[in-house]
Amino acid sequence: MKIVEITSDQTSKIMYSMSEASVIIFPELSERAAYMRFRRIVEHGNIEIHKAGKKTYISKEELKRLGANLN
Repeated sequence: MKIVEITSDQTSKIMYSMSEASVIIFPELSERAAYMRFRRIVEHGNIEIHKAGKKTYISKEELKRLGANLN
């Protein structure tokens, strides 16, 4: 049996929550302002999202397409 350690490193994730993605895309804004701006962009349908119940996730590839610097 192999045990794999799971880290919360921002660059190793595949999917990001709305709040995480908004801070990555708009680092210069406050967390709340970044969330509200990102939510408006998502509501216009310009971003591919993944829903799991009430949670909304954005893929790493989609964030890179939007210009996020995720090495």
